[in-house]
Parts: sequence; structure tokens; C-alpha cells
Amino acid sequence: MIARISTVCFVALVLLRAALAQEPAAATVRLTGRVLRGDGQPVAGAALAFAPADAQTTAQLLAEPPLRSGADGRFELRVPARYSSDELAPPVLLVAAKGFAAVAPSIPWKSPPAVAAGEVPPRLDTDVGDIVLPEGARLFGRVRDAAGNGLGGVVVTARDLLEGSNALPGTPSRASCRAVSAASGIFELPAALPRGAVLDFAASGHYRQTLFGVAIGTPLEVELVPAGQVVGRVVDRSGAPVVGALVGASYERAGSSQRVASGADGMFRLPIEQPGRFRVHAARPRTAGNRRGADRTESDVQQGPIANLELTLPSANAAPVVDKNLSLRVQAVEAASGKPIAAFRATAIWTPFALQNAAYLDHIANTQLASATPAAGGEVTVTGPREQEGRTGAVAVSAPGFATAIERDIEWAEGDAEAERKPVVVKLVPASTLRGRVVDDTTGAPIAGARVWVARKFDPSQGSFRTIDPESAVRTAADGSFELGELGPGDWSVSCRHAERPQ
Repeated sequence: MIARISTVCFVALVLLRAALAQEPAAATVRLTGRVLRGDGQPVAGAALAFAPADAQTTAQLLAEPPLRSGADGRFELRVPARYSSDELAPPVLLVAAKGFAAVAPSIPWKSPPAVAAGEVPPRLDTDVGDIVLPEGARLFGRVRDAAGNGLGGVVVTARDLLEGSNALPGTPSRASCRAVSAASGIFELPAALPRGAVLDFAASGHYRQTLFGVAIGTPLEVELVPAGQVVGRVVDRSGAPVVGALVGASYERAGSSQRVASGADGMFRLPIEQPGRFRVHAARPRTAGNRRGADRTESDVQQGPIANLELTLPSANAAPVVDKNLSLRVQAVEAASGKPIAAFRATAIWTPFALQNAAYLDHIANTQLASATPAAGGEVTVTGPREQEGRTGAVAVSAPGFATAIERDIEWAEGDAEAERKPVVVKLVPASTLRGRVVDDTTGAPIAGARVWVARKFDPSQGSFRTIDPESAVRTAADGSFELGELGPGDWSVSCRHAERPQ
């Protein structure tokens, strides 16, 4: 397995180099920058590539890079001038050097000139500035199946635990080290972070596994659990197969999956990466004649393997299927008695990413509720999805004395007149209160004036969207006591901060 993958990656890199060498100057642009150590000294001989993240392992990049940085750490790459966000594996900048953690820094592409609708905009010559490589380490481990046998061909990716989190200030490391396990299940990450790393394990036919907070010395014996797949077909409204549709899944527990492209007969095979509920979505790649917002569809809520799923895309150039002039009516009732609640606020969320990520959904719901219009006559009217949003959404409701509730899987029924739409009824439960004290860890003496706040606890893989020291924080009294209200069911994390003490 490893020999085959290595050969394919080597051939891919050779073809990439040949293509770049033969491409006319007008079809490429310059990507420049400088590679530095943490102390500001240049890193000479750093390995660089502009390629899909899955095109090679970090060990292969270190052994045979398309380019190495100069004695002053500077580099210049010729990269394609055109790009598309619809690519299954868009190219990224990969940087690695022995003794350092490999990174995939974001590129601040210069703004291209205006282009016609649907046209792929060109890149412009761009300097990424200084790329600082963090301290690195070699991590080893083994992946096995449920029977204890070594599992080969598992893609192992190491990244930064704090990546995508706003918990701490500063520039993200963008750490990204990739390996593929051998037939024995053994893998080696030659340029990972020495501490605070997150390891993702992905293998066809198995659920994705994630380890958090990995450091040197952590036992890395990982067992992958077998999983199924979704087999289906993408067609247009006439029943004709759609070739090249991008198909993926949005999971309720842990965000989105990889994407695959439908074949010549519209067929696709999508591995199931997470247990629990999910939706399968398909999108037509954007082209010059393809309207945004009329090229996407998604399935109903699914769970487990599927043998024959059909997804129907609107025809290219079809008019949007969502009527922006219609809206939803929302009512709130007490969960126990069904008694209507007169004073409440409500908002609707149709953003696809929010429906894929519970942490972000909670964040955006609370943000929108803060400025939502209060109910009038026991109802609130919320807007439907915009053209570029999906037909499935969520409704969030808050009321004094009750815990905020989010009703998911709200389906937008196209074609119904507003008067004919049944109101969405959201059930609320009484809010809970959390009381406690903040004391000195050594003496037990109470600490007054500390700020305390809570946030819902979500799967760490979904990232953090919390505000540090938010407006909802309360200050402790002279005896160190605090009280936090309006909490709902579920797990919560408590944070505390004092100006004269560590967080």
C-alpha cells in the first residue's frame, strides 16, 4: 500500500513540476516569502511545495521537495494563476524543515480584478511575508483494527490544538504534518508539534478518530471502528445524471466530511466518517453559466449506511427555488404544560456551516437573539433563507426565566404561501442557576472581583467560538461567591479571570 501511494505521489509531483515548467508565463504568478525560526533567524533549505495537502506525506516533502528556501530563508514559487474553491483538493502552501513542525500557512492573495459572473478569478503575484516554523518533534504510533491487527493506509494528520480557536491571542501556527501508516499499522510524523497537537486518523471503511492534546511520550495506540458508506446518484430534475457534482456530508456531532465527485453516471460513494446523524449534500461546480444558490441540494437527516440515495439538483441556470419574500411564524410554549409564552425573542439560522457545527450554531444563535425583535401577540416573524443558503435551518428562542432553546431541522417548504405555513412551536424549559465561589488555590481565601462566565461544552473538534471575558460575565462578591442564571440542560464549562492572577 505504501509503495503504491509513494509512487503515485512521486508521479504527481513530477507532473506538477513539468506542468509548471511548460506553462506560459501568463498562466502562472509568483508566490514569494521567507522562512524563519522563532528567534527570527532564517531557515535555509526548508522544503516547500504548492500542492494539495493530500498529494504527499511530510516525509516525502522533506526528502524531495519541488523547492528549497535560500540561505536567507527566502523562496519564490511559480503557481497557477487560476484557482477555484470548488476543487476537491485545492493546492496549499506546504513548508517543512528538519527539527521544526511542518506548517501550511494561509496565503493572503491579492485581490483580483472584477470578473464576469461564474468566471474563475486569477491570482496575482503575492508575497506571504515571514513564515515562522515552530519547534518540532517526531511522533510515532500504531493504528489497529477492532481485532488488534495493524491497519495500513491510514492517513494521520497532526495539527495545532489551538487552531481555529479564539481562546488565545496571536498568530495561528497552521501546523500540518501528514503521514500514512504502513501495513503493520506503524506511522511516523517527522515534523509534528512536540506538545498540544491534535491527531486525526482517517481510513476508508472506518470512522474518523481524533486524539486531542498529544505530546511527546503520549502512548499512540489507536483503534479504528468499522463504518459504512453512502452509495447514491446525483441527477437533475429531468432524471439525467450530473457528472462531477461535489458530494459531502454534514454531521450533527463533528462538522463536515471530505467531498467526492460523482462519476459519468452520476454515481458516488461517500465514506461515513462520524457516528450519529448527518445529511448528504451535493453541489454543481460553479461555471460561467451556473447561478450561485440554484446549484445545491441536500438529503433529509440520515443515519448509518445507505445503499441507494438519490439527490436531485436543479438544472443549470434554473431560477432560485427559495422565495425570499416569505417568512416563518414562531411561537413559544412551556415544555411541561404547553402554556403559551407571551414575552420571548426568536431568530432563524440558515447558514449551512452553523447547521454542521453545534458550537457555531450556539454562538450565532446567541448573537442574533441579542438584537432580535420581541414577540408581539404571542408570535415572532423570522425570515426565510436567502438564495445562497440551504432549505434546512434552525430556530432559536429565548425568554425571561427560561433556557434558550434551538429547534433544529426546520424545513423550508418551497411554494407554500406565507398564510398557509404552520407556525414553528418551540418548547422552553425553566432556566437553571449555577452558584459557586472563587478562592485562592493555596490558602482557600475568597477572591472578590473575579469575573466568571459559562459556555456550553461541545465536541472539541468543532472549534471554539466563545468571547473571552464576555458581557454576560459576573463579578464575585466579597466572599468570592457568584451566581449565573439562564442555563439550560447539558454540559457547561466555567471560566474565571482576575486581573492580578493567571487565567
